Amino acid sequence: MLITHPPDRKEIMSLDINGDGVDEIEFIMGMLNLLGATLCGEPLGYKDIRPFQILFKRLDVSNSGKLSNQDLEAYVKLTEQEAKHRKDLNITPGQRAAHVGSSAPASTPSRME
Repeated sequence: MLITHPPDRKEIMSLDINGDGVDEIEFIMGMLNLLGATLCGEPLGYKDIRPFQILFKRLDVSNSGKLSNQDLEAYVKLTEQEAKHRKDLNITPGQRAAHVGSSAPASTPSRME
């Protein structure tokens, strides 16, 4: 679509959300929005990707801006542990824990907070 209907000047200049230049996230979000990306019928917004940015930064223990195989392995182990924990508690993703004192959704990776 970007080839057959390239963005116009106004659309391109609007990629700079905060006036300090367009970073990678602004560019990607802006281009996705120009393509009409939606989430649950609503335009994709920064609030939708913020949890992934936070997760990425937590996984990038070397602060290199990239996830190494070790970082990915640590994430795999964490998700496997969380899945086992949910299974042991008989919780499906998105459900709240059945035990007293639990206020966070079971799908929230508590070890990463």
